[in-house]
Amino acid sequence: MSDPAHQSSDSPPSDPMNLLLVDASDVDREELYRILSSVTTGAGVIHQASSAEEAGKIAETLDHLEALVAGIPDEDGESIFDLRDKLTERFGKFAVACCSASDMSAYYERVDPSEMLFFKPVDDEIMRKWLAEHTGMELHPADVSTEPAPSVGEIGESHATEDSDQTVPINSDETEPTSSEDGNALPDGLLPIGTRLGDYELISVIQSDDDLAMYEAQQTSIGRRVALKILFRRHRRDPNWVGMFAHEARSRALISHPSISLVYEADQDRGVTYYTLELINGHNLAQLAAAGESVDEATLWRVIKAAASVIAYLDSTQMDYRMLSGENIFIGGDGQPRIANPIKPGIARPENSDAQMRLLAEAIRPLIKAGPRADKRLVALMDRMENPARVDGIRSPEGLASAIRHLEDAALEPVPADIIEQRSNRGAIISGVTIGGLIIVGGLIWQFLVGGRPEVKPFGNMIRIPDGAYVFQDGEAAELPGFWIDEYEVSMGQYHEFLEAIAADPSLLEVIDHPDQPETKKSHRPPNWDRYYDAAIRGSSISGAKIDPNCPVTELDWWDAYAYARWRGNRLPTEQEWEKAARGNEGRIYPWGNDLDLSRFNSGVDQDAESNGNKDGYRYWAPVDAFPTDESRYGVRGLAGNVSEWTATWDSHPDFPDQLVPIKRGASFVNKDGFEVTARRPAKNAEEANLWTGLRTARSEPPLPPGTPPPRPEAPEKSEKSPATSPTEEATPDAATPAPAGDAAPMATPAESGSDAPAPTVPSTPPAADQ
Repeated sequence: MSDPAHQSSDSPPSDPMNLLLVDASDVDREELYRILSSVTTGAGVIHQASSAEEAGKIAETLDHLEALVAGIPDEDGESIFDLRDKLTERFGKFAVACCSASDMSAYYERVDPSEMLFFKPVDDEIMRKWLAEHTGMELHPADVSTEPAPSVGEIGESHATEDSDQTVPINSDETEPTSSEDGNALPDGLLPIGTRLGDYELISVIQSDDDLAMYEAQQTSIGRRVALKILFRRHRRDPNWVGMFAHEARSRALISHPSISLVYEADQDRGVTYYTLELINGHNLAQLAAAGESVDEATLWRVIKAAASVIAYLDSTQMDYRMLSGENIFIGGDGQPRIANPIKPGIARPENSDAQMRLLAEAIRPLIKAGPRADKRLVALMDRMENPARVDGIRSPEGLASAIRHLEDAALEPVPADIIEQRSNRGAIISGVTIGGLIIVGGLIWQFLVGGRPEVKPFGNMIRIPDGAYVFQDGEAAELPGFWIDEYEVSMGQYHEFLEAIAADPSLLEVIDHPDQPETKKSHRPPNWDRYYDAAIRGSSISGAKIDPNCPVTELDWWDAYAYARWRGNRLPTEQEWEKAARGNEGRIYPWGNDLDLSRFNSGVDQDAESNGNKDGYRYWAPVDAFPTDESRYGVRGLAGNVSEWTATWDSHPDFPDQLVPIKRGASFVNKDGFEVTARRPAKNAEEANLWTGLRTARSEPPLPPGTPPPRPEAPEKSEKSPATSPTEEATPDAATPAPAGDAAPMATPAESGSDAPAPTVPSTPPAADQ
């Protein structure tokens, strides 16, 4: 609580000092008494208590207090801090030291920076130096003794032993080796790679100086990689160094912001004090700039927004921190910004934010795409940040946040669908007569040349979904980076091109097949492809249902869908991306709104011989562009019905929690209910293939120009062997990787019941709805 504490003003200077010792353990209390009495010889009285309640009663008999030394009980640690607060009201400032053999991080918020934390068994010399410094007593040479501690109120003798590191929560009962002959002795400086500190094994040095080092380490109990910071062992006898290091760990642990890296725990082992932090998987802005990299505009907007939020938060904490720069702002593998914990006690806080704004702009500007591709809004924003003296200069995080709010809608949001429609209508009115005439003439020529065969339409257009917040599942707030997704489901005509390409170059399979694809799977040709495609190009029927090359490709398993997306230079969308494309950022229940309209999409409510499609016009499948009314606010079509679609996401099957399966999204022509776009549909397995499941693809970067041949993938993707994103996480392209059973949390109950029954041909009665 305090600066060095002295006697109360209403006590004679000659009064002995009062020290209050509280510990529930008789053994620990005796050892603490031995250490304290070695300093208070002839100058102070040590009052002992076994509980906070007993200590409070003793304090009522005192008229001044110079120090409180308390062991924190495992069952009720808060009682010690409540006692300290009551004693402070009574006596004013006094020295405080807390001791524990357990993790004390739960109490960090209640520990004052001037207070000391000690690991049990407490180091004699550090405790002695601390007490002498904070009470003004003379530090006498240590004299080892084994005499028992006297009863309450008696004055002890002088005792002490060798010291070791003290300060932060410790979970080990090990004591420091006392000789170099001990095989566990560690160097006083940098530690060798492979050294074990508690639960951690050092893997590599990230950075170091003359006193401190940061390592990458493995937390062996759970297999987690962390950053581990150590105070060199040679400082273990210096209470100033140990206290500084503990204060830094404690201060950083108190920070709570979604964009700032986390502090996990602090500990001590064999004279080495250390704490662990989140290991950021990515590159900082300075590294990206040095490599000549540019960063897409959506990611840079996220960086700026996160930085503005972090600076405002840090200012509100009144804590000392390093300014944000290209060295401590990272872009993770998921494209999300991450700020290395900037808290640094004792460093000078920025007097104003001008320098911070300039530093931030200097870090971001080199990453903006050059030339005509540059985002003009970003460039203008950098100018305002680098020149705060301008009339419109940005001088503070609040000013930056305000500027972002004015710019982000225009920079990140697509043109609203109604505006696009108005523009399209105006264009149609202007050129309708000419185009109409050309269509009629072209149609007559086509009919004459091909004998009435259906037109194979190109469906390669992709829709940009902006980054930002959206509503996922049952109202959960989430965010995603921007991405592109196919406007329509993949058609039979598009899949035919894929099959033709791999037939012409079978080596493509080496780079498009998923690494975990079963060895027994040798082809991506659907089971009844030849018969169905032949009927489609003739515009014929299958089981009474019209079919043409513009109908969605079906009878694909997950491996087929994955390979096709790879061949296109794309990937499968995660279910988070699929849902955002369907619901928009308002969280719609259906792509068009919150009211069910069965005429707007192709469903199974009329899929029987009597109805024969009289509700939506189609008995089974429909061309992918047949329902312009089945459209989301972004202009993505066919999400409510027609066929269900494979996603990149794998999760536990609700009926078999230990089995991970790919998730499908969207209803199909077999579904009679469960049309909400929030419905999750687990497959039986990745090999499942039926007539009501197709796909659409997605990508993180802008799509290739129309007509550009798909690029040949460079190499097979590495299997991550981990489940795809959970509902509260942001989706990434890496989620397209299946995971082994047992690694995922149980998924939400699907919105409909029933079972999938794979059907090689269209049945005479509706197939059972998939879950």
